[in-house]
Amino acid sequence: MIKHAAYGHAPSELDVVMIDSSKQMQTLMRSMLSSAGVRRIRVFDNADVALEAMLSEPPTVILSDWYMKPTSGYQLLKAIRLKQMEPLCFVPAIVISDRVTRPMIEKALRAGAHHCLVKPLSSSTLHRCLTWLANDDREFMLEGSSYVIGGVQDLLAQQRLRQEGLVNARKYYQTLTQSGSAVQNTVDEILHRKEEEERPVVNAATIYKPRFAAVSRQRRSGS
Repeated sequence: MIKHAAYGHAPSELDVVMIDSSKQMQTLMRSMLSSAGVRRIRVFDNADVALEAMLSEPPTVILSDWYMKPTSGYQLLKAIRLKQMEPLCFVPAIVISDRVTRPMIEKALRAGAHHCLVKPLSSSTLHRCLTWLANDDREFMLEGSSYVIGGVQDLLAQQRLRQEGLVNARKYYQTLTQSGSAVQNTVDEILHRKEEEERPVVNAATIYKPRFAAVSRQRRSGS
């Protein structure tokens, strides 16, 4: 097993390849990497050209957009993790995207990404990520014809189980809530019916009988 190429390296020792089709993003990332003290920065607007350059001179870190054409970030990761790509297969990759979802993160990690960042990102976020990467001691493991990051599969399996547990707990809570509401409605109906039954029946004739009687006596007495 082998540690990634940036392990133990300070930003001033890094050679970073950044791939993004957006010129604005390229400029921003170059500025942030320079502020972080990165020694060398190479910027490309598509994965194919970047891959050719990296095969000739492997970097120590790859920063890549996920949604690229014609070669996507996923396809790039799958290519560089092939054992035939050594030593490029041991370069850590950080995926950057403005459309980050749980399935996308899982797919990126399974393909060999070390981290995922969300656009737009700040200089402090990028610097923290590079610092974390320098201390990430996970090793590469060969599975079939490709290298994977040790522990990723187990981590994703644990997260999936935890997520399923949360979903099941939420469903159970909703069931209890609905059941409680139904019981409360039944109780309210019973109480309301009981109140109706216990309420005294008021007869209009009973209410007005004394008055009718008084009027009749007055008529008989001629008043």
